[in-house]
Amino acid sequence: MTRSDSRRFSRSERMFGAMPLTPACSSLKRRGPSSSASMTSRLHRSPTRSRAAASGDSSSGMVGSYAIGLKPPCIRWLMLVTCRLLVTRKSQRQLEVGPMGSLDELGAAIAKVAEGVNGSTVGVGNRWRGGSGIVLEKGKVLTNAHNLHGDEVHVSFIDGREADGKVLGVDSDGDLAVIGVDTGDTTPFGWGDAGSLGIGAPVIAIGNPSGQGLRVTAGFVSGIGRSFRGPRGRRVAGAVEHTAPLMPGSSGGPIVDTEGRLLGINTNRLGSGFYQAIAADPALKAKVDALSRGEEPQRRRLGVGLAPSHVARHLQRAVGLPERDGLLVREVEEGSPAEKAGIAEGDLIVEAGGKAVTSADDLFDALAAWTDGGLAVKIVRGSEERSVNVSA
Repeated sequence: MTRSDSRRFSRSERMFGAMPLTPACSSLKRRGPSSSASMTSRLHRSPTRSRAAASGDSSSGMVGSYAIGLKPPCIRWLMLVTCRLLVTRKSQRQLEVGPMGSLDELGAAIAKVAEGVNGSTVGVGNRWRGGSGIVLEKGKVLTNAHNLHGDEVHVSFIDGREADGKVLGVDSDGDLAVIGVDTGDTTPFGWGDAGSLGIGAPVIAIGNPSGQGLRVTAGFVSGIGRSFRGPRGRRVAGAVEHTAPLMPGSSGGPIVDTEGRLLGINTNRLGSGFYQAIAADPALKAKVDALSRGEEPQRRRLGVGLAPSHVARHLQRAVGLPERDGLLVREVEEGSPAEKAGIAEGDLIVEAGGKAVTSADDLFDALAAWTDGGLAVKIVRGSEERSVNVSA
């Protein structure tokens, strides 16, 4: 029922408030004589109406219809309004009860999950700088790579125990790290089925920011198959976007289903209350197993710091050069493949691997396809275009 309908019916209810209303959709009845009897008595009392009825005037048909018990239009309309009002109020009562029951169920599910996985979410780092992590198996904790600051890691457990761990493997581009630490009797998380998630699926987010205590919130999946950039700018694909609120320091903690099974690792905070988690799928499990063995991914890299194409165009306009798409080199690492190939600060990378470069993703795609023979890169230095070959 719309808001305008509600206002209209409210006015109707006030208009007819003095008239007695009976249960839904039953006929309207008056106390005392019947409507026909009442109408007949009024006809006898009114000489004008009596004459009209006796003379067969057109109005006598209307009066006669009243006299034989048919409801006048205004009363039929009132009956309809009354029925609508009663049905609407019943629906409103059902709506009031429904969500509250759902909230109670959700609250019970959150409490159950929090109790079941109480010790499996840990704090990583210290109270001034750190994040969260999860116990995936005995002696191993998974967290985000950006939560690490060196090879030695401080891990805090919910029971107050603290331990120093050692980094077993890091994937900086994928923002994942596995820590070796004494997890005691902590029960590891079980793997859920992130591949079955759809829009609107309920999720529960858990964090233990720097070991300062468990935080448990609930939300819904708002997007699947999303992507974001890792600490080094490489795109991380296949993320789960959700709405469960997270405190700072909750990255590296899990999102789980209502049974407490792992669905993802919270990694990236978006604006307007949205968050992204690396999906707990077979690909993630394979990466975690490899990192646990100390096998870190070896990805090709140039060793340069870059500015986006719009910055390059702005600088080109400022110095009077023709505008051209590309990535501006802001810095070059000493001894890197880029330095060895002759790429310098201020160069504009416009092509790599025979394909135009207009974004960082274009360059990362070229690096992924890089063979042992080297990578052909085209740069613009000033107004001069050059080609260089980058070797590993």
